[in-house]
Amino acid sequence: MFFTQYRFPGSEPVAVTCAAVWKAADGAEMVDRITERQVLNFLGRFETAQNSEDFDRVAPLLHPDALFRFNDGDYRGLKAARGAFESTWEHDVEDEKYYLSDIEVLHTDSGSATAAFRFNWSGITANGPFEVVGRGTSVIVRHEGELKLLLEHLSR
Repeated sequence: MFFTQYRFPGSEPVAVTCAAVWKAADGAEMVDRITERQVLNFLGRFETAQNSEDFDRVAPLLHPDALFRFNDGDYRGLKAARGAFESTWEHDVEDEKYYLSDIEVLHTDSGSATAAFRFNWSGITANGPFEVVGRGTSVIVRHEGELKLLLEHLSR
């Protein structure tokens, strides 16, 4: 088991625990690499949690110091993330759809993974139908033995 530190500009380091440990044939401890399948499964669970419009389903997938970087600003930590998500969900949108496409897992190692994707959001509001398509990047880390979202950057 080992710890990795991430540092966002202007903040204290964030400790991330890498706890997926197994024994090699010679008895040495080895840390398992995060697989592309694990990244895709995690992003699918995160997408499902977001579509539930229930932050209590989203929160368990987030690192405590998660950073969301959106066009309207940065949201760091669970409290700020809750505010950003719930503010979006309070809008009255019919036939709402949010999903990821063109997911490319860029990097994986034993403690983190990075993926780039296209996000798609559409629905109907009082002002009529809308569709937003943009690009996103996620950094996923192992924290206390679980995969957690550390960074999501969305832009149009």
